[in-house]
Amino acid sequence: MSGVRVVSDSAVCLPKQLIEKYNIELVPETIIFGTKVYRDGVDLVPSEFYVKLGEAKDLPTTSAPSPQDFIDAYQKVGKDADAIACILVTAGFSHMGLQAALTARESVPQPPIEIFDSRTALGAYGFIVLAAAKAAAAGKSLPEVLQAAKDVQKRVNLILTLDTLKYLAKGGASVKPPTGRGRCSASSPSLRCLLPLGFWNRWSASGPDGRRWGDCWRLCRIGSARGSGCTLV
Repeated sequence: MSGVRVVSDSAVCLPKQLIEKYNIELVPETIIFGTKVYRDGVDLVPSEFYVKLGEAKDLPTTSAPSPQDFIDAYQKVGKDADAIACILVTAGFSHMGLQAALTARESVPQPPIEIFDSRTALGAYGFIVLAAAKAAAAGKSLPEVLQAAKDVQKRVNLILTLDTLKYLAKGGASVKPPTGRGRCSASSPSLRCLLPLGFWNRWSASGPDGRRWGDCWRLCRIGSARGSGCTLV
């Protein structure tokens, strides 16, 4: 047996070298461009995705891994593992992914499987998975691997900004130029950001049917973020 193995979905933002070095098993999400369906990281790598994104008339859609995808991953790593730590992107983004992972666990009684909601995404999610994988590589027990993930979860923060309005417009939003000042509106506990001493530009977004989607916020200047915090959708 090789101790604890870490499983995550392909939404984790980690370089291929680190995924291979720490033996992280990725469960691919599904990316759909029109009528063509791709498995993230298997049929479509990031460089190819961004080329297709730039060329596509409509934005792609995604779907979480299925229970069978998780069963396949559990059975694969379970052949030589004492336990499995399955660390997932925030359920706020992919509740179906969490449910699929839980459902799959019922079909794989051995080895023991613990499922951990990172409550974040992108690079912050990657740091959590990496911490767990490093602990597993160091021979730590399953509780210790999960504790390593929890320790980093408490320390990471995710700041989201829009680099361009192109894809909002491509998705059907009607956007207006940034005007005025505002503050970051807190609404979701699944993603955290630091609220620096600066200002946020705001513009409104609405769908093609005229219904208002809400306000978009962009950080315009970063100052000291000590002691402050907020949440972003």
